[in-house]
Amino acid sequence: MSPDPSDPTAACMDRPAESGPDAGAPHPACRALHERLARSEARLEALMRLSSDWFWELDASLRFVRCTGGGPGADDLGRLLLGRAPWELPATTPLSGEWDDLHSVLEAAQPFADFVCVTRALGGSAERRISFSGEPLPAPRGGHGGGPAGGHAGWHGLVRDVSQAHRAQERLRQLAHRDRLTGLLNRGATETALQQLLEDAAHDGFRVHVLYLDLDGFKAVNDRLGHAAGDRVLQESANRLRSVLRDEDLLGRFGGDEFVAVLSGRDAAGGDLAARVCMRLRDAMVPPIVVDGEACQLGASIGVAHFPDDAAEIGELLQRADAAMYTAKRARRAAPAGAADRSTGLA
Repeated sequence: MSPDPSDPTAACMDRPAESGPDAGAPHPACRALHERLARSEARLEALMRLSSDWFWELDASLRFVRCTGGGPGADDLGRLLLGRAPWELPATTPLSGEWDDLHSVLEAAQPFADFVCVTRALGGSAERRISFSGEPLPAPRGGHGGGPAGGHAGWHGLVRDVSQAHRAQERLRQLAHRDRLTGLLNRGATETALQQLLEDAAHDGFRVHVLYLDLDGFKAVNDRLGHAAGDRVLQESANRLRSVLRDEDLLGRFGGDEFVAVLSGRDAAGGDLAARVCMRLRDAMVPPIVVDGEACQLGASIGVAHFPDDAAEIGELLQRADAAMYTAKRARRAAPAGAADRSTGLA
C-alpha cells in the first residue's frame, strides 16, 4: 500500500536510518517530526480543555467516542454523550422536536451547523440548550467506512452551551413586546395579537370586543406626588385590571394611562360579555391605591367597540373604541356628584 500523502509522517515510515548503530530504525528526521506532532497535539488538547466549547467525535456507527473541553462542565457532557448515538441521549430532545433532520444529514455525510437540543441531563434538572456543529471525517486512504457513515471514518465537531444566549434573546424579545413599566403587552404587540384574533374571528364567525380604558384622576396624582409615585400607581392599576380578565383576554398598555383590553367572544357565555367585563374593570379601580402613605382615588372611563358590528378593520375598530372612551370621560365629568357611574361608552 502506498503512503497516504495527506499524512506527513507516512513517507518517513519507509525511510530507515541507512548506517550507524541506528541502521534499520526510523530515520532521525522522522523521529523529530513525530515528536513535533506529538507536542502539537498535546498543546491542542490542552487548549481544547480550556475552551468553553466542547470538541466531539462520532465513530462510523454514529456513536460519540470523544468529548474534550467545555471547562468545568466537560465531565457532565462526556457522561451524557460517550457511547451513545445522538438520538439515544437521555432527557434530551432537539429544539425542532425531531431527530430525523440530524439523522438525514449524517446519513448523507453533509456538514451541519447549530443543531440545538434541549437537555435536562447536565448539572441537575435545570434546562440547558446545547448547539452541535460538525463535519464528516474522511476514511483513511485505501480504507472504507464501517457503518452508516458510509465512506467516512465518522464525524467531528463542536458543541456549545447556548443557554445564556437563549435567555438573552428571550429578554430582548420580551422587551420588544412588553411594556417595561407594567409588564403588559405594548401597543405594537397588542395590535399584532388583535389583528390575528380578528382574522380568526372573520374565519370562524365570532365577535371580538375592544375596550379602550383611561384612568380618571391619574394626572392629578402624577402632578401631586411625582413621576415615581405615578409609576407605582400605573403598576398597581395594571395588576388590578389584569386580575379581573380571563386568561384568554388580552391587555396592553398603549401609553400614559391608557390601556386596551381585547375580549374574544369565541367561547363567551350568554349575555353581554363586554358590559360584564367593563363593570369588573371599573370596580377594580374603586379601592384607593396607597403610595407613600397617600391614598390615590382613581376611576376608569371605558369605550367599547365590537367586531364586526362597529368595524371590520383594526384601525377603525381602535379609533371607535377610543372615541367612545372620550365620550364616556366627558359624560363622567358632566355628571353631578353622587350620580351613578356611567363612564362606559359604546361606539
